[in-house]
Amino acid sequence: MSSARLTLTVDLPRDALAPGHTDPAALAIELRLLWIIDQVRRGDMSLAYGAALAGQDRWTFIRTLDEHGVAAIGYDLDDLERELALIETL
Repeated sequence: MSSARLTLTVDLPRDALAPGHTDPAALAIELRLLWIIDQVRRGDMSLAYGAALAGQDRWTFIRTLDEHGVAAIGYDLDDLERELALIETL
């Protein structure tokens, strides 16, 4: 992992924040985690790197992905059907 850091500023109107999200530091942590989850979901970041950036072990991160509706293992339905068809020929 690179030690170089990038700090971003996100401009949000205060009334857009949900109740309980008034702490800017907590919101920043949540936004960072959601960005990491989205990067993994899109395939732009590996599961291992996402877990490391999120400060979680791999299994905890897999649970975090699941809580956000993101599959930890991308397995295409077409691939599954091909493999099942191959198994039937054996």
